[in-house]
Amino acid sequence: MKIRHVCHNDIDKSKWDNAILASPQCRVYATSWYLDAATNRQWNALVSENYEHVMPLPVKRLWPGTSIIYQPVLSQQLGIFGRNIGSSDIQDFLQAIPNKFAEVSIPMNSANRIFEIDGYQVVEKTNLELDVSISYKELYSAFQKGVRSALKKGQHSLILSESDDVDTLVSFYKEVMQSKLNLKNSRFTLIRSIIMALMSRNYGFIVEARDLQGNLVGANFFCVFEGRIINLFGASNLAGRKLEAMHNLLNFTFLKYAGKPFIFDFEGSDIPPVKAFFESFGAKNQPYAVYTRTKISPLLSTIRSLKASFRFNSKSN
Repeated sequence: MKIRHVCHNDIDKSKWDNAILASPQCRVYATSWYLDAATNRQWNALVSENYEHVMPLPVKRLWPGTSIIYQPVLSQQLGIFGRNIGSSDIQDFLQAIPNKFAEVSIPMNSANRIFEIDGYQVVEKTNLELDVSISYKELYSAFQKGVRSALKKGQHSLILSESDDVDTLVSFYKEVMQSKLNLKNSRFTLIRSIIMALMSRNYGFIVEARDLQGNLVGANFFCVFEGRIINLFGASNLAGRKLEAMHNLLNFTFLKYAGKPFIFDFEGSDIPPVKAFFESFGAKNQPYAVYTRTKISPLLSTIRSLKASFRFNSKSN
């Protein structure tokens, strides 16, 4: 298979999106417009003849002359897309990533087989999914006792409704999570761009949870694309956790899509409490791989660590 590295401005996005949509591995993260939003149009690609097989390469410039391939925000699974992808194809694509990139960290998709490849480290990641094509009664019967109790509690203490207010969602998430994650404002700008790109195409919806006084205590954005509902972005505050907001936000979507041909994608997780929470709804693991390759010299690695430490200390003071 002949594989070409194509810079962003030379990508035929019509052929690209057709390839993604036609592939058995189809993921919204790999569409050209999603990548544009998630990377601020900073992505290249590997493509085979006539875009039969494609692989996105999000690019980040660290400093002059040094760029890396990385995992963008809200982009859990990328990898290789196309029909009849075998182990040799995966190896060929990964080996075709140009050596000029000082570091490569690329998440594959769950349909790409996981195995060792020379020059790369591979880590298997957890992704929990739930088939919601069965009736809600059948879904509910698989919920653990704690989930059922949380849903009953929410019926009497929460008001759930759909919303199109992206700014409120992002601001709420920032208020709840910023002290834990210490994210840059530029990251929230990208998150907003992604959600706006999805909503402008009718590929998702926001659900808000409010207490009986009307206070926002939880909110989620669910992406709906090509038979997959993705638990893409959301949070609950302390009051929301006491009122079981997250259980009820997820259940709102199960009620909406039960009996329809969709997979609910929880988007993770390898964090034990989060994994246990998702599994309590009856979700099953569909793992994917993250391949990494590092060619940054020890000196440059030290400089990068010092820069990161300086940014953290500056924000802490």
